[in-house]
Amino acid sequence: MTTTSKPADAALKDWIRHVAEALPRDEFVVPKERSKDFLLLYGFCQQAARFALSYVLLSEQGFQREASTLARCSFEHAVTAHWVYFTQGGVERLGIDVNREFQGYYIAMSEYLGDDDMKELAGAHPTADGKGLPPFGQMMWDLDSGGFLRTSYRNLSLSVHPTHLTVSTYLEETDAGPHLRHEPRHGAQYPTLYTTAISAMLAYSLMEYIVDPFNAKVIVEQPSNELRLPPFLHDALPDDKRRAFAEGVE
Repeated sequence: MTTTSKPADAALKDWIRHVAEALPRDEFVVPKERSKDFLLLYGFCQQAARFALSYVLLSEQGFQREASTLARCSFEHAVTAHWVYFTQGGVERLGIDVNREFQGYYIAMSEYLGDDDMKELAGAHPTADGKGLPPFGQMMWDLDSGGFLRTSYRNLSLSVHPTHLTVSTYLEETDAGPHLRHEPRHGAQYPTLYTTAISAMLAYSLMEYIVDPFNAKVIVEQPSNELRLPPFLHDALPDDKRRAFAEGVE
């Protein structure tokens, strides 16, 4: 049964900690036809979970605004992973990007350092023709039917970039004039925590889904309902962009 009350802070933090502990395992039994998907996306999901836990740990030390940067990183990794897996050609586009970025980095470093070994390393990862991943904004548009993803991302970004909030959060207007704050105001704490818990859910659910789509839905059903955390995002994908799976698996 889906709850209607707002999940408690402690419950959301407990979920994030649970994912960070449950996701990394020494062995996964992955069907052969989805092994490439798993290997390419495991790092995305694991990093999303670690960023989420890092957000909790840092915010509990009084650095909630600074921790919001980690919350946004977790969100980007988790949302990107879902777009890649459920979009037609997404896994292939990620593979193209991975090789291009790897090669580009080592070519640039070899030229800067004059290191021929790095140049040879770059050559070991030839790039393929075709499109890489689209901008993150496009991924959110594809997955976001009601604007939640885009709004959440915009709010998370306020603590990352130099913005109006950077100015106002360290100033306080008083009757005597402006007062300088030495610590920022901690605005939007709950929305940030809730979004981070969603990121953890997305990371966890996708890894379990790649391993076993049917069992994954069973595993995440209870925490998803109790904490009001969406486990998947692909329902909003247009039909012409959605990846075709074997019948009964999607």
